[in-house]
Amino acid sequence: MSNLDEKRPDGWSASPLTEFYDTLFSNTLASFNNLPAERRKLEAVDNIFNSLLQDFIDPEHILPALLILRSIGAYRVASLLSMTAPTDAYVSMRSCLEYAGYAHLLKANPELNETWLNREDNENTRKEARKAFTGGAMLTAIKDADRDLGRIYKYLYEWTISHGAHPNERALMSSLKIIKEQATGKTHLQVLLLPEGGVVTQSAMKTCAQIGIAVLRAAALIFPSRFEELGLNAAIKEASNGL
Repeated sequence: MSNLDEKRPDGWSASPLTEFYDTLFSNTLASFNNLPAERRKLEAVDNIFNSLLQDFIDPEHILPALLILRSIGAYRVASLLSMTAPTDAYVSMRSCLEYAGYAHLLKANPELNETWLNREDNENTRKEARKAFTGGAMLTAIKDADRDLGRIYKYLYEWTISHGAHPNERALMSSLKIIKEQATGKTHLQVLLLPEGGVVTQSAMKTCAQIGIAVLRAAALIFPSRFEELGLNAAIKEASNGL
């Protein structure tokens, strides 16, 4: 039984923060109902992730496998936020790409596993890790393995940044509402954390599904035998239709 089936605990409605939580959930339900095509794409991608996770025992590449698990977690968070707080979803989308991208970088360059694990030993190891693990190195490694995926990965990575993964004009203006009072001449600026559905939400949901497909393709480069054995490559191709 889920605690969602129970009444709200005492004090739940006593603060603006819990009211915000309720609005988040309300937006999620509205997007689930009003944007069924986008929601089904998110679910189709997650179903492939779930198939990958089933009985995933003793993977050949341990550290990349752990990073793929974190990428899946970031995807699920991003999918939720894309339905309710789309501008903020792009931060998790970028993390999703980076976890899987670094997983591939480690698989392609196994000598970097030690650099990753020893990052926090001292200032020298931190500098070495910062030099080795960059967005450019990640994208180059993917491009070297799959030129088409490298192109897609770069496009999606830059798209997340321009839409909210980094503070910037486009992310801010997409959620800005300007209200001018005719009577007083006063101007009110509002930043809409929770937009009321529409194109912004629809675009975020579609982008999240596209990122999920890109991450699955990156994971297939790391664990090709498992993807072939489970028929996941065909599932990825089917889920990609319309994206």
